[in-house]
This record gives sequence, C-alpha cells and structure tokens, in this order.
Amino acid sequence: MSEIKQTNFWSGILNDERSGLPTGFWHSENMEIVGKALKQVVNNQAENSCSYAVANFITKLIQNGTDIYGLGQDNNTNKDVTIWKKTNSLSGNWGIPTNGTVAGTTFSSDNPLFACLNGVIFFDAGNGSVGKYTIATNTMVATWKTGASMKGGTIWQGKIYGWIGQDIYVIDPVADTLTNMKSVNTEQTIVDLVPYGSLLMVVCTSTVTLSRAYFWDGVNTTSWVEILDVGQGLVSGGANLGGTIFVVIGTSNKRTLKIKTYNGGAFIDAYTYTARLNQAGTYKYIQPASKVKAFSGYIYFIITGTKPDSTYDGLYEYSIARFGREESSNPMTFEIYKTLDFTSARGLNGQITGNDFTILENIVSGSDTAEKAVAAVINSSTNESTFFLSSTNTYSGQAGVFETFKKDGAENGHDTSIEKQLTSVSVQYTALPADGSVTVKYRKDEELTWTTIFTDNTDNSISHEAANIEASGVNLPTFKEIQLRIEVTGNVKLLGWKLGYDPLSQNF
Repeated sequence: MSEIKQTNFWSGILNDERSGLPTGFWHSENMEIVGKALKQVVNNQAENSCSYAVANFITKLIQNGTDIYGLGQDNNTNKDVTIWKKTNSLSGNWGIPTNGTVAGTTFSSDNPLFACLNGVIFFDAGNGSVGKYTIATNTMVATWKTGASMKGGTIWQGKIYGWIGQDIYVIDPVADTLTNMKSVNTEQTIVDLVPYGSLLMVVCTSTVTLSRAYFWDGVNTTSWVEILDVGQGLVSGGANLGGTIFVVIGTSNKRTLKIKTYNGGAFIDAYTYTARLNQAGTYKYIQPASKVKAFSGYIYFIITGTKPDSTYDGLYEYSIARFGREESSNPMTFEIYKTLDFTSARGLNGQITGNDFTILENIVSGSDTAEKAVAAVINSSTNESTFFLSSTNTYSGQAGVFETFKKDGAENGHDTSIEKQLTSVSVQYTALPADGSVTVKYRKDEELTWTTIFTDNTDNSISHEAANIEASGVNLPTFKEIQLRIEVTGNVKLLGWKLGYDPLSQNF
C-alpha cells in the first residue's frame, strides 16, 4: 500500500492546485496557523450585534483605550454625520456619545478622515468641513476647519495626516491648524499614508499608468525624497509591519491580488493569490476591499470574491485575509482568517469601498475569550453597512475549513495516468470537546461536489481512520487524483491527515 500524508501546515495557502509542497494547501477559512498546526478561529456573533442598526452606516472604525469609535450617520432619514461608540469588548451596545451628531450634514462614506490623537477625534464632518470632538468633555466643534471633504487619518510624529484630492494635509493638534503641504501627480489617486521611520509613504493607485509610492520627509513642500513604481493594478492600501512596507494590489480583471513589500530599493512581489472557482465552476473573482492594517506579526485586509465550493448565488462574499507569521522561524503565509458570512439579504455586492475593520487584541470582558477578535463593517446596501463582531467562545456555526491540493501520488512516483484504489483515510487532531466534530470529505478527478467519508464527534477523540464511507458502508472510491476537505468545530487543532491507496495500473 502507498500513502500520502501531511503533518505540517505552516506554508499556508498556495496557488498551484497540484503543488507537491508538503507544508502547503489549496484553501482554508476560519483557521489560523499555530506552529505547524491549523486551529479553528472563533465564530462571529449574529449580524449587527450590540444594538447596531444598518442605517448607522458606519464605514470607519478606530480603537481608543477601552472603546471602539465608528464614523457614520445618525439614520437614513437625516443622514447627519455621527460619531458612534461602544466598549472595546464583545458585548456593550453601540450608542451616540453626547454631542456626537453634526446636524444638517451629509455623511461621506468613502474613507472619510477619522483619527484620534490625545483624546481628540478629528473627522470629516460633512459639508466640506473637518470637525473636532473632545472625548473627555463631549465637546463638538462641527466646523473646526472648512474647505473640502478630507480623507484618511494617519498619525505620524505627533500629527494627523490626510488628503483632499491630490493634496496632502497635516493637522497639528497643538497649533490647532490644518495645512496643505504637498500634491501628488494628477495621474495618481492617494489611497493611504504609511509611516516609514523618518519618512511618510504616500501610497497611490492609478488607472492610466503604474501605481506609485511617494516618500516624503513631512517638511519639504516642493520635492520628494523618492518616487517608486508599485505596479499595475488597483492598490487598496499599505501598512508597516516590523519595518517593512506591505501593499496590496488587485488586478483589473478581478482574478488576482498581489502583496508587495518594500524595505529599501524597490517594491518586490511577496505573494500572489488567484481567485478560486465557486462550487459550480462557473466564475472566480477576488478583490482587496479595505485598507491594510498591521497587528502583531500580520497585515490584515478585507477581501471580496468567490470562495471554493461556495454555493452562494452572488459573485462576491467577504472575508478578512492576513499575511505574516506567528513566529520568526515560520515562513510568511497567507490565510483567509475570518469569513464574514451574511445571513441577511444585501442590496450591494462586491463593494471595495465603505468597508473597515479592526482587530481587538485587548478585550476587556467575556469568559474564556478568544485571544483576538474581529470587528468589521461591510457596505451592504445604499447608505447601510452590516456590523460583524467575534463571539466570546462559540465554535459551532462557522466551521474551520481546510482543503488539500489535488493529490495523484507523485510522492510515490505515480501520476494521473494511474488508477488507484483509496483504502483508508485518517485524520489527527487535538481532543474533541463535547460539542466538537471533525468531518472529512473527498472529491476525485473532475468532480465538482464533495462526498462525506466520516464525521467524528466522539468526546476526547484525537484521531479517526475510515476504511469505507461510514454512513453507508460503501467502499472508498477509485481515483486518478483526489482532494480532501476537512471541516472542524469546537476550537479544534488539525494536526495531520493521511490517506492510503493501492495503484491498480502502471505506466508502460
């Protein structure tokens, strides 16, 4: 008997569907790489938890101390610019702080200025004004500065930076000033401002030429330190992770996204993700759909597109992806960290603006709370957004999913010309809790759907091996190439899998 197995997952999601790399895989979701294993990520709460109303239309989120602040509107009647607030926890309701609404305005949802420095929030207050809200005293200055709608909100060297059109502006909270400092080429559209040591990187995208990054010292108003080509495509944003700049780019045909890095010299390709076909095999799309943010060893960003084997009847689903590593000894990997699964109808599909998120790493309440939690808003209908928040300790509704590469026995000198009899499938994992389960499915050759081999939900079980289709007793299949899909619940770690087979024919 020949066997194929995997006991190390630390290379993450790769794009060669038939890769022979023993530490990589084709797809995962709601799973994170922990050491060499894959661990299920905590489920979301129900949509719009914590008394969130979709008409709040929050499209920007920031953390300040033990609170989350959101910028949106008061309702869908007035549409007045409004600051919202909830505790930085997995409970606690959204509410408008005293004087948090700017009456007689209209909220701009496309990356409006929203930043907090020294207890003061600066924000796009609508009607061409920048507002200032002091948290300690609940004092609102609705028209702190007038001129135009400002975007962004990057804190660097004790000041807040943003942009209006091609112009970069700086807010000096001490001098209480807003100053137009510098402009980028009209062929470029600013999407982000990223601190890089003593420089600020102005990340741009372009539809008429290569997207570029401008390096600025924050002082010179006539020249740049350096201008570099980022590449062709839609740049969604950038982030500084450990002294290296990461940017995310989507292609115009919505089939690929690239992660590029800069640490002196030029931007270089770090990773490419290709769109996955839906279950029917009819279409595949992928786009970055938010700014890029760095948290504890990873960059995170929202993606929208098709997921492999999804039966969703639209073109676009949403997830939070990340790229990085847990330990310096691990390779940099790409993971679909958290799916944002809609259960309600939505009027808009595939929005790449008006979405935002934050990663909660210092949760202040909840029993047996997950190490990290996600808070996210998705632009789901006109003037509406849907709020997602991790649960404290639920691992049953959104399974962790893992899919292998297509395997033809190349490890044993075999290929797709050889018919093979599958004789056994075994999976190893951490002890199942009372509400945990592991389900293993297969798909062979050109099949589009999966067949379940077994489900193990035995309390404290750490492995299971099947020699047939356990629900029916039918023999395991013959195949030329085969793929496994493993679904786990109960906060389980996947440690390894193995399949045994006998070749039925040989090459001549």
